[in-house]
Amino acid sequence: LKFCLFFPLVSPLASLVMVEIAQTCTMGQLTCYAICDGSQVSQEDTERYRSESEHTLVMQVQGAWGDGTHPTTYLVVQWLQESGREILQNATVLDYGSGSGVLALHCLQLGAAAAIGVDNKPASVKAAANNACANGIQGAAFFLPSERALRSDIEYFTTNGEKQREEMGLEQVVPEPVCDMALVNIEGGKLAYVAPFVAPFCKEGAVVILSGLRSFQVDLVTKAYAECGIVVEESLTTDKGWYLLKARKLAEAAGVEE
Repeated sequence: LKFCLFFPLVSPLASLVMVEIAQTCTMGQLTCYAICDGSQVSQEDTERYRSESEHTLVMQVQGAWGDGTHPTTYLVVQWLQESGREILQNATVLDYGSGSGVLALHCLQLGAAAAIGVDNKPASVKAAANNACANGIQGAAFFLPSERALRSDIEYFTTNGEKQREEMGLEQVVPEPVCDMALVNIEGGKLAYVAPFVAPFCKEGAVVILSGLRSFQVDLVTKAYAECGIVVEESLTTDKGWYLLKARKLAEAAGVEE
């Protein structure tokens, strides 16, 4: 199945309300206003935009994976709006590699009851939690990865992640099989690496959406998740060469986080 992917509409905006909006991104029914200069979003900043779209988010972002402009983020949003709404109703969702929290928060807008965001960058965890509060969205909680996941995460330690965690007072997630859906939208190599850390969150039968990979990474990612009891059922592609894999958690799994 092939999606004809239209890149989100991005345009620069002047200083509005209390913060400077760097760009606006439209993804189907979702409009995301991105603040990229490190400014913190407040509830006052979001009020002006809530009536401009069916679903609106004003976001402090941490790079391309959090502002909605990356084509793989758009691909996940497109799947959620076109195919995931029924699954999302009253569901608990995992957003692993949550960045600014845009996917987790949009799931709550679409009907999810709760969203768990996990990211290995302390600044992203803090920004995502603030974005949820500023946009008036309840049911979201954002964490650093589990202790076991962080122990083997070189990027976390080489970027002073541990020091930032202590300074910001952030919590690490404790994996429990409570999620009806998991979204993992990160670069293909890392997508395969985190499979053992994603699986413990998923209930039997949970839908798992994997995005951020190219064609040459599909087999690697498919194998990594199969080893954790998550089997790919469908592959969606775009005309720009990005892939989204729809998978499902089976009853028995091996090689997952203890």
